Amino acid sequence: MKKTFPLISVLAACVASATPAVAHAQSWTSWTLPGACPGTTVIGTLGTTAVAITTSTGTIAGVMSASGAACGGLAPFSTSAPNPPYNFWSPSAPYGAMAPSNPGMVQFVGPIRTTITFASAVVNPLIAFNSLGNLTGPEAVTLTFSDPFSVLSDNTTSAGYWGTGTNSVVGNSLTGNEFSGLLRFNGTFTSLTFETTNVENWSGFTVGAESTVPEPSTYALMVTGLAAIGVAARRRKRHAQTPQ
Repeated sequence: MKKTFPLISVLAACVASATPAVAHAQSWTSWTLPGACPGTTVIGTLGTTAVAITTSTGTIAGVMSASGAACGGLAPFSTSAPNPPYNFWSPSAPYGAMAPSNPGMVQFVGPIRTTITFASAVVNPLIAFNSLGNLTGPEAVTLTFSDPFSVLSDNTTSAGYWGTGTNSVVGNSLTGNEFSGLLRFNGTFTSLTFETTNVENWSGFTVGAESTVPEPSTYALMVTGLAAIGVAARRRKRHAQTPQ
């Protein structure tokens, strides 16, 4: 019996290490400045997962990296500015406890149709928006998404970088008047698409996720560990029933 308990403990530790981590919602993409800006493609990393944004209509107007360096329409706010780096996700109140953890963002002015592709599946992807639509235009901007979503937080009462705004949701469409806030797509995804026919004054967004899906090898390790624990438990039971 003294030999069995340590074995079970070791195996249990293996299972625990192989079990998918609980979602922390603090994983946000670090964008890489593209060679051409404006352009139609930008890539980044979300933890260890590669993320790509491609447009089939319109262009990406600007990109800001995690360090604050920027190109295109965001270049004036880069680390060469008087007070670098600008962080459009501050104040963080419109994004709650899950606010983007770096200043990186992708800027668009529309009309645009863009696809976000994850190299490996992610669970509950997040999109944070900054200044979608304009209160003074009056130019509301409507984005239609490929999948249902929830608005987790917004700037209706708590001001973001550009102040407060409003938003409304109908089906898979979000309409924003100076909307800054956080959307969540419940489920496991390898891609998301959104589009708008509106001409935007200035909008930025970034992509996050609550967790990534473990690789098949991780599941295999977990299953093997559970099976080994079962075998060890049965051996311990037989040993206890054997007359001494």
